[in-house]
Amino acid sequence: MKRKPVYVETTIHAPIEKVWEYTQNPKLHEQWDLRFSTISLNEPQNEQPQSFLYEKHLGFGLSVTGTGAYRTRMMDERNERASSLHFKSSHPLSFIKEGSGYWKYMKTSDHIVFQTQFDYKTKEGKGWTWADRILFRPMIGFMTAFSFGALKTWLEKGTHPRLLLERTLAHYGICLLFAIVWLCQAVIPFSHSAFDHSTSFRLFYALLGVSWLIPKLTKKYLFIFQSMFLLIMLCIGVLSPQTTLHEPLVISAFFILSIAGMINLKDCVDVFSIKRKRGGRHGRSSSSSKGLR
Repeated sequence: MKRKPVYVETTIHAPIEKVWEYTQNPKLHEQWDLRFSTISLNEPQNEQPQSFLYEKHLGFGLSVTGTGAYRTRMMDERNERASSLHFKSSHPLSFIKEGSGYWKYMKTSDHIVFQTQFDYKTKEGKGWTWADRILFRPMIGFMTAFSFGALKTWLEKGTHPRLLLERTLAHYGICLLFAIVWLCQAVIPFSHSAFDHSTSFRLFYALLGVSWLIPKLTKKYLFIFQSMFLLIMLCIGVLSPQTTLHEPLVISAFFILSIAGMINLKDCVDVFSIKRKRGGRHGRSSSSSKGLR
């Protein structure tokens, strides 16, 4: 079964020296890269090749450890730099047996193109192979894309990656909550006075719920539309003589959460705007750090 390498690319509006420092310094690297919790060099940083130990905390007291070595290469006359990496792990919980990859930095007129590609072998056995193909490889690709987005935002806006992770997780949690709410509203209404429950409206609620689950759909305008809709429904609910006490409170809570979710967008990482394939164009809004839209 042919493996597909993980490829991620982004543009960063920062000096190449700063991008280099934040990616080559282990103490800075481990702050933005979700794939590592700690990175420890075995030799002084100017040694070539540089060997290191890495650890990834999984929670519940569990960690995966491994080793690696990398070389750096500078081509100042072409405004390019690169580093190559080889890594391996014998830890029983690690999907990765061994692998290799590279980072490449290319300076243009106003930004740095930062890209990576890596591949790895899993442990022996079809179970490991299928689990990697279905679960781990997509997950490690997503984590790499988020990490590149976090680095980009950290260097361009100064927002720390830990805060970006918290707010991005909050964003996806809010999206999932609204999806569940509207899909449930299409089947089992939680408010009988404020919402029309004809077939057409039930279809509208179902479509609104599904919209929150579409990854590449712009959420900014969805938040605006939903907030306006909830405000109208709140006014109708308050004026309706059949309104019970809990209905305006529930709708008000969802309205406030919708506004908060819209405000939270500016400090999130849009993973789906990060380029994941060679060639072509970046995803939406990849040229600037404006958060999710």
